[in-house]
Amino acid sequence: MRQALYLFDTRTYKLTHVQGNDAIHSNPPGVLYAYTDPNGNSWAGSWEGGLMKYNDTTGKFEPFALIPFIVSITADVNCKENNLLWICGGYSGLVLLDVKTKRTIELPKNINQPWSHNGGRIHVFYPDTTNGILWLGTQFGIEKYDPNTEHFARKMMPSSGIVGQFPSVNGVIRDKTDPTGHTWWVSAWVGGFHKWNRYTDELTS
Repeated sequence: MRQALYLFDTRTYKLTHVQGNDAIHSNPPGVLYAYTDPNGNSWAGSWEGGLMKYNDTTGKFEPFALIPFIVSITADVNCKENNLLWICGGYSGLVLLDVKTKRTIELPKNINQPWSHNGGRIHVFYPDTTNGILWLGTQFGIEKYDPNTEHFARKMMPSSGIVGQFPSVNGVIRDKTDPTGHTWWVSAWVGGFHKWNRYTDELTS
């Protein structure tokens, strides 16, 4: 498949090959999506080569984040303040990237949360600047992310396997010895003591 990206000069009407493969050029990885955010940064998404950022000095795209299967990109409505990009890619289908820290947050489908991403490929993003809502056109239908909506999120505790027995959480506290703030401890009536990594969402007994 040919996935080449060209730069078009509106003054000279000249096309210059920048990245990707076609009948004349071979410069992998191929580009599936190109985008310029409100801060003036230009991005290219690829299937196998991750996210690339355009270097104005060298005139080339350089590797930025190892997010596979990228087919669409958009900036958060408040991108100038929070430096966030929404990306259709990764193994969950939807990734939130902090451009400043390069931290990525996977947003997978969660059957226990009906408001989570449906897991489908996102063909188009539409940020509505009038109300902050981000609309997502996916292969399974239309979704929206509304930062103004307040709702409860859930973290399901492991099942005890005993009918009628519920975890009954009675204590949650952050581990002050972890400077990242990712580690929390959870005590439950059934199941005992659990270690919870809020960054990876991993829960261990």
